[in-house]
Amino acid sequence: MVAEVPLAGLSSIRFCRNESSSMGSTQIYLTEEEQQGLHALALRTGRSQSDLIREAIDSLLEREPRSDRLVLLRQARGLWTERTDLPDFASLLREWDRQGSEGARTGRSLSSYP
Repeated sequence: MVAEVPLAGLSSIRFCRNESSSMGSTQIYLTEEEQQGLHALALRTGRSQSDLIREAIDSLLEREPRSDRLVLLRQARGLWTERTDLPDFASLLREWDRQGSEGARTGRSLSSYP
């Protein structure tokens, strides 16, 4: 059973899940104008309101880039390759390793180095 909750100036639509499909369900709130436009478009095209909404969401998602961390890291790869003002990181790491080894022998920690 779907309950309609009246909201000032808004109408609600609830799309229920078909248990045999892999689609989920969600509830959206549309203004009267949006609901009338969606209804008219569905009648004119012979498509369901749900199908039109899914198409609109798919179109929106295609325009928006994914904010996937791995994608962002791959885009950033090599960002500073042309920079000449950066230190040689391999040398820095070797120095830090050497200092860490000395610190272990002398009891000094890396944080005690300037």
